[in-house]
Amino acid sequence: MNDGTIFEDIQTEFSGLYPFLKIEFFRYPDQDWNTNVKTRKINPQERLIRFLKEKECENFDMGDTRTVQELTEHFEKVFGLSVSILRKTGNVWVETILTPGWTLKQQNSEGELISLISGSH
Repeated sequence: MNDGTIFEDIQTEFSGLYPFLKIEFFRYPDQDWNTNVKTRKINPQERLIRFLKEKECENFDMGDTRTVQELTEHFEKVFGLSVSILRKTGNVWVETILTPGWTLKQQNSEGELISLISGSH
C-alpha cells in the first residue's frame, strides 16, 4: 500500500487471489444504523490513505491462512471501516457472516465447489 492506493486496487488483488470471493468496504454509520447501505459503501476510486487511523500501517496479509474475521478486524482497527467478504454461491454472492472463522482459502474453495456443482463458474 502507498499514498496512491485506491480501494479498487485492494479489490482487484483480493479477487486475483480468491476468484470465488469478493471484498467490499463500508463506512460505519454515524449514529443511525438504519442508514442506507448504498450510501455507506465506499467508492472503489477513493484512496485508502484517507481512512488510515493508525500512523503505522503494516502490510496487511491476505494469505490463505487468514480468517474472514481476522481480515475484517484488521480493516476496522487500521482504517475504521466495515468490510464485507462475499462468497460466490452459484450465480449469487452471499456474505460469509456465518463462517467468520473459516480461512480465506476455505471460503474460496467452498465457492469454487458450489460453482462447479451448480455449473456456474
